[in-house]
Amino acid sequence: MKKIIALLMVVLMMMSVSGNVFAAESNLSGNIPGTNIDINNFKQKSNEMGINAKTQKKLIEKLQKGNLLDADNPEKYTNKVKNALTLTDKDPIKEHTFNDGSKVVVSITPEVEVNQRAGIAAIDEPDRARSCGSGYCRYYSHRVKKETGTVIMAFLADFTINNGAYDYITQVWDETASGFGGTTSTPNLRLLQKKETSYGRANARLETTFTYFAGGASTDMTLNLYVGRDSYNVY
Repeated sequence: MKKIIALLMVVLMMMSVSGNVFAAESNLSGNIPGTNIDINNFKQKSNEMGINAKTQKKLIEKLQKGNLLDADNPEKYTNKVKNALTLTDKDPIKEHTFNDGSKVVVSITPEVEVNQRAGIAAIDEPDRARSCGSGYCRYYSHRVKKETGTVIMAFLADFTINNGAYDYITQVWDETASGFGGTTSTPNLRLLQKKETSYGRANARLETTFTYFAGGASTDMTLNLYVGRDSYNVY
């Protein structure tokens, strides 16, 4: 009788282990528990950004606890981080890895088609999306973009770099914002400061609210383009 009971206990334990494995495998689909973020999309995007499986696990656990990833937390964008995201014509895409392992990728790249109002036809290479002269460069229809593991935000901008003089943003348009699960509010794009002054750089900002966590909890997301000091950066 004792042997039978022992055998039954072993069988039950095996069933329990199998059930846990099945549950773990099932959890690979749907949302990250406690959030509105699709786990498969999150993992796929993390892989594309070069975030390894061990770090992905830590980030998912952080989200499950109701904490923002550093890449989505405006308070983590210190001056050091912002300076690291300064872009150039030769280096139009940059990424930064935060202390928790999350990443942000920012870029300014020309669209395949440049708006006809700029007086430039369809382009096949970046140099045709800008017009440079003595001490200045004008950039037409450049896509300003920010990507994290959870959100992608972007808009188009025309801006000018004047070496030794004030830089400026001519206009911004065609804003988009989307998340990997959950919802984003209608993106709000504003040209906050058109021209650089002695007090600050020209600035365009895209804002959206993302329902990051389950139960309606949300967080504000921003994408900034700063033009000034003969350079431009995005964060």
